[in-house]
Amino acid sequence: MLKYTCVMQLSLYLDSETEYLVKAAAAAEGVSLSRWVSTAVQEKTRTCWPKTVVDAAGAFPDWPATDLQSGTEAPRENWD
Repeated sequence: MLKYTCVMQLSLYLDSETEYLVKAAAAAEGVSLSRWVSTAVQEKTRTCWPKTVVDAAGAFPDWPATDLQSGTEAPRENWD
């Protein structure tokens, strides 16, 4: 889990509907408003794949389409 260090304070001005949605989302996740907003900003500004995606690389067997690497076509269904 990420460690959060307070390095900046920020004032957000939200309309009432957005404020309600943010509070509801934070409550649903069981985190503070600050943590929820911070995570949302990190997700929107991330420039690399999340660790969970990187860890999934190679977790699935090759798809049948690997025949494309050899230059031969995969078998096709007959639609007649």
